[in-house]
Amino acid sequence: MAKHQYRGIDNNRPSLSRDQLITIEDLTDFKKEFLTEIKGLFAKQPPPPQMKRWLKSIEIKQLLKISTGTLHNLRVNGHIPFTKIQGVVFYDFYDIEKILEAGKTFSNPKQ
Repeated sequence: MAKHQYRGIDNNRPSLSRDQLITIEDLTDFKKEFLTEIKGLFAKQPPPPQMKRWLKSIEIKQLLKISTGTLHNLRVNGHIPFTKIQGVVFYDFYDIEKILEAGKTFSNPKQ
């Protein structure tokens, strides 16, 4: 079956084949509608919760999924910095994040 060229009213448009179902204008309209919908979805999303900078021991234990004894050992052995105010121990979230980043390891692929 031979393809027939169809030239629409607007001569500035590229030629379209007869069996082409979607026009460039259709695609442009779809893109605009799609972007509008995506922007609307992002606008409806609540902002991500902000991580507190200073965390108490209970929060660090939950975050790292470690026991009280493990946290105590990390603190006493100098592996994790802390601040103590009137008997309450606080940990800087950014310090914990740096420690975790520094401890990253990558496995070597088998050769």
